[in-house]
Amino acid sequence: MSNKISVGQIKTALGPFFESPGVPAGEAIRHPGRVFIGKASAHGQQTDGSVTGGSWLQSFPSGGTINPVVAWDYAEDQGRLVVVSDFGLAISAASRTFGGTDAQAVNGFALNDRVGTWKAWGGYFDASRTVAGSGNATGIEVNVSTQPGVSPRGGATPYNAYANGQTVGIAVAGGSDAAAFGNSYAVDALLEIRHNGAAAHTGINLRFDAIMREGMADDRTTPGNVGYARAISMATEQGLSWFSRDPVGAPGTQAEALRITSSIQSPTVLQTLNFGDAGLYFNSRAPGGLDLDADPMFCVDYVAGADTYLGIFPSGPAATPGIAARGDAADIDILFSPKGAGLLRLNTTIGAASVPANFSAVHFLRIKGAGGSIYYVPLATGAW
Repeated sequence: MSNKISVGQIKTALGPFFESPGVPAGEAIRHPGRVFIGKASAHGQQTDGSVTGGSWLQSFPSGGTINPVVAWDYAEDQGRLVVVSDFGLAISAASRTFGGTDAQAVNGFALNDRVGTWKAWGGYFDASRTVAGSGNATGIEVNVSTQPGVSPRGGATPYNAYANGQTVGIAVAGGSDAAAFGNSYAVDALLEIRHNGAAAHTGINLRFDAIMREGMADDRTTPGNVGYARAISMATEQGLSWFSRDPVGAPGTQAEALRITSSIQSPTVLQTLNFGDAGLYFNSRAPGGLDLDADPMFCVDYVAGADTYLGIFPSGPAATPGIAARGDAADIDILFSPKGAGLLRLNTTIGAASVPANFSAVHFLRIKGAGGSIYYVPLATGAW
């Protein structure tokens, strides 16, 4: 007699989902061993590497450098519930709040509770294209939508409060639910992009129509190409860090070399740094201002093929900072160009010693020489 249970033998009595006093729940299917479904049904249940039977997961052809692939067999050899299919959806799970409780379609929990190098994954996904000309392969796609209307949160910022009714594509949180485990020590990273046999062309790619443009109405219209879109929002003094390249070949010994951050505290100090067709603009802006080039405080004009440029150099204590011409040419002038009838103005303190009798700030230019001496150059007479 076969020890396999046929589908026709599996029957359960009708009844409620939960047991309650005087009302028994419907019967549940219980099995203390293992379950193999679909192409996995012929698995012999031997240890990994010594399996008889099994599905195509034991060995399948690949267009890569390792062919055939045999490393995925562990998913079948070590699984408690194994479903392997040749088409369609191997496992589907769906839930809704209609029954009066929170709905979670799929849960994955992994507990690392053994000393050693064993690893734990709450979820693991792997998708591979193995045939030239095949369609896309996506490790995970997460889709969310808000159908009844706009979010009560009005978009997430680093400081606005959580709100009931918001929608978030992926929420990555440190800790394992403070109500269950309490607070955790800091985790190493909330998102880490790794090389595991392949490099990516781009680490994070934002499609042009993926983010709402500032000032547009949230009316289901697809965003276009025009207007500011907040790709990343960070709180004060959160920033971006770059590490040094050297020492090469010694991972973990590089230093955090560069930071870009904001320490602005006042909500009225609004600034932008914008690269446009005309050049680089460092601007102030009015509250709610949408124009990225409004109210420039400093700009660097764009010049294609520029070879000469300005350098600004700082100095140590009690020394002199300066502005210098830079470029490949041996001799480069510096041009100060007022606009229209504007004047070139130098604000400096007039020294008490060696001042000419006929000195006038209108007709003389006061210059400090290399040795520290003060020189008065008459301008009105053309001696300059």
